[in-house]
Amino acid sequence: MRTLAGSMRRIAGLLLAAALAGCGDGAPVAEAIEDVTAVVMDTAAKAAEPEQAGGPAEIYYNLTAYEWYRQGQPLVVNGRLYQLAGVPAAVPASKMTRVGEYGGVAYYAHEADPTGEHALYVPVSEGYWQPFAPADDGARAAD
Repeated sequence: MRTLAGSMRRIAGLLLAAALAGCGDGAPVAEAIEDVTAVVMDTAAKAAEPEQAGGPAEIYYNLTAYEWYRQGQPLVVNGRLYQLAGVPAAVPASKMTRVGEYGGVAYYAHEADPTGEHALYVPVSEGYWQPFAPADDGARAAD
């Protein structure tokens, strides 16, 4: 499995090879190596940060890995049932606040609805949130 840092090192090597091919006297080669390496490694380090710009600590690319979701069960919060509601919505992470966790999955509320009265969201891709809406019938989880 390739890592981001490994890929960036390979890119740095290719850039270096290109720079060497274009250098007539070879004098700036050491400086070029340092510059290219510094830029590439800095880029790799920034890209590898787990939580950029206040985004969620975890993104659930595959919710079917969680038993409750795979079995078609609702997300349950304080006894209230939240059903899957439509397709993922594009929402900036800055507008979402983590409010809890259910069955190993963190859920968030939108700043316009901080209590999750109308919907809760699960991050399923960078910048995309799967909405879960309260069950229409006011259903509650059995105690």
